[in-house]
Amino acid sequence: MSSAVPVIPDKLYFTIGEVSNLIGVATHSIRYWEKEDAKSRTGVIKTQRSKENERRVYSRDVVLTLLKLKTLIVDKSHTVPGALKLLKGSKERMDSNIEGYQYISTLQTLHQRLLKISATLVG
Repeated sequence: MSSAVPVIPDKLYFTIGEVSNLIGVATHSIRYWEKEDAKSRTGVIKTQRSKENERRVYSRDVVLTLLKLKTLIVDKSHTVPGALKLLKGSKERMDSNIEGYQYISTLQTLHQRLLKISATLVG
């Protein structure tokens, strides 16, 4: 099981390659999930296009949603459409889970920064 929450860098938007590395899923899978989301009209995955080059960019909230989707598909063996329906149907619970992921991710980021500061002071 891949229940560990990755450390998500403190930035506004991520490329599909960065999201792929963060959540441990191939880029083609993320694109497939987006197509399934559009096809089923669940509206769970809300990407944007960058102003410079019209590439997909993912907000921190979308990264966390994709992480939850991955958990449902990979760890809990749901189908993509089934997982999307679960996420849409449980919006309140998903929001609280995302807040939990954000909290954990923020703590992990702070921990990394403190380790760097500590290494600087000791070294």
